[in-house]
Amino acid sequence: MSSIKDFLLTEKRGEFLVCDPAVFAVGAGYCVIFLTDCPGIGWAEVDGREYGETVGGLRRSDLVVHRVFVPMEELDAAGGYSVNFAPVRERAPYWPKSGEVATARYAFRGIKDKKSLNVYHLCDTHSHLSGPVAAAGFFPDGADLIILNGDIPDHSGSAEMIRKVHLLCAQVAHGSIPIVFSRGNHDTRGECAVDFVFQTPNVNGDFFFTTRLGGVWTLVLDCGEDKPDSSEEYGGMVAFDAYRRRQTEFLKRINENARNEYLAPGVTSRIAVCHIYPALNDNLFSKEIFSEWMEQLNAMGLDLMLCGHNHNTLFFGKEAAPGFAQRNFPMAIGGKMEGSGYVGTALKISPEKIDLAFTDSEKKVRESFVIAK
Repeated sequence: MSSIKDFLLTEKRGEFLVCDPAVFAVGAGYCVIFLTDCPGIGWAEVDGREYGETVGGLRRSDLVVHRVFVPMEELDAAGGYSVNFAPVRERAPYWPKSGEVATARYAFRGIKDKKSLNVYHLCDTHSHLSGPVAAAGFFPDGADLIILNGDIPDHSGSAEMIRKVHLLCAQVAHGSIPIVFSRGNHDTRGECAVDFVFQTPNVNGDFFFTTRLGGVWTLVLDCGEDKPDSSEEYGGMVAFDAYRRRQTEFLKRINENARNEYLAPGVTSRIAVCHIYPALNDNLFSKEIFSEWMEQLNAMGLDLMLCGHNHNTLFFGKEAAPGFAQRNFPMAIGGKMEGSGYVGTALKISPEKIDLAFTDSEKKVRESFVIAK
């Protein structure tokens, strides 16, 4: 495919970005998402190769939220990328007109072969920025990976609300480190809930997938909502029962393909991420589905499951907990707002252990735990 630069003679670094891009780990690749101040053609460039947004051979030129998928190995090896943008002045039938190409370049620090990782987990920030951003700055030498585990905006009632996801990503990762993203139940609510799917990272509209970052294998699940589809609260707008059952089959396929997933050579840590924790006593549907999921999860040798939803910071070992599905791995519910402040979860992951701490916006440790593998 010809480059847009083939048709435009000038290039500049423009003030086209609303905020820094975000680089999300999804499957075997990265999803680079960036926001522009007007519609146009957006693409990323890695080591001289262009990756753009097309549909049926046509370049998308109507977007202000640009999602570009790039190979993980290429971006890790390159150590940097650029996002590029050309505003479209007129998409005429003949000789359409585009503006000058603007470029912004970013260094990128992939996980690669790092033995010990600094990871910060945020969930249930509900459109707040300053407190969560301060908490995520816990590590003196910086985070290597950010995990966003649902309910980052308060809801999806407007494009401005969804933008909170990107603003938070920009301020905690600055386009320079990877992010793992999990959808929350508030993300499914509101006029722009369907738009949320096209403005955040997922696999063909599904927010469940696995990804591998260095030695850390991560499974992302999505319960959808926290009540049955028939709840009057949803007004007939959701169909999560079938969606959750597809994830049961997805988990079975992972276990059938374990040697290429969590048992693959070089995997030293196995993490599960799901916004809603596996409680059995909230609703009848959760008892059935979480029992099915847990049977599969218990076969994976997980080192830790990270959840949110409860607006709390709680740690559970492998022992049984009242009202929860039986686990053979530890679980943390790891994030809550405290006024304008925030308490999240700092993780130091090494091949031998995971050091887990609940830390606040003042970078103080509230509680800490050691998970031996």
